[in-house]
Amino acid sequence: MGYGFFRLRRAVGCFRQNYESKHPYASFKDLAHIQALISKSARILQAQYYKKSEIEAALELVRGIEELIIAGSFLVAEHERKIIGCGGWAFDVSYPRKAEIRGFFVHPDFVRRGVAALLLNTCENICLRRGIETLYLTATLSGEPFYKKHGFLNLRDSIGICQMDRLLN
Repeated sequence: MGYGFFRLRRAVGCFRQNYESKHPYASFKDLAHIQALISKSARILQAQYYKKSEIEAALELVRGIEELIIAGSFLVAEHERKIIGCGGWAFDVSYPRKAEIRGFFVHPDFVRRGVAALLLNTCENICLRRGIETLYLTATLSGEPFYKKHGFLNLRDSIGICQMDRLLN
């Protein structure tokens, strides 16, 4: 299973060889590209699970990317200097050993090529180094199989979304 030749921002080499992510963090200059990626990803990849009106309403609720960028907890993956994936985490102020996985989106042309897996793995490793023991998230129906594959368990299902968590080792 090859990952292709995309990389985290300023990573050295490609994922298949010499993967070393030192500075994959998003910046404010990326924000317009990130927002375009989120819109395209949601509208295309969620179309088989949700009505168009539900997708548009959900897009209105995607917030907090700016705060994640400020906190240094939002990552981007690139291919040929274009952002093809993004995602990050937010520390839970109520529970210091927990973090929420947030804002994971992949360009439709790069689905099932390891982009989200690499972003998630990088988030997990950073969180582990910072003392986080549990990650949690709210998954859409289109994202649920991905997160289950990566060890997240359903806590509860709501209308069209799934609350999930995973203990880090």
